[in-house]
Amino acid sequence: MGIPFYGIKREKDNINNMLAKFREHADYLIAGHFHTKADFEDIFMNGSFVGGDSYSIGDLRRMDLPYQILLGVNSKHGVVWKRPISLIDNPRELKIKIYR
Repeated sequence: MGIPFYGIKREKDNINNMLAKFREHADYLIAGHFHTKADFEDIFMNGSFVGGDSYSIGDLRRMDLPYQILLGVNSKHGVVWKRPISLIDNPRELKIKIYR
């Protein structure tokens, strides 16, 4: 899929290892500025505000429409809902240029 899932999972584990020294724990990891959205149970990856840019389209050949995710979090139940929020009004009018 091109998403660095194992690196992000390792990052969450590293954060929790540090927090454990203080008897704390992160239930979720929210990562930003990825060019493809994803969520994996307790890890949420937001897309970038611009969607595809010359780097993601030209070098990675990846992009998504510009969006962010809004989460509803309950102190007892954790994330209880999620909603993607589009950051563009007319996605069909979006123009793309593939760089070579």
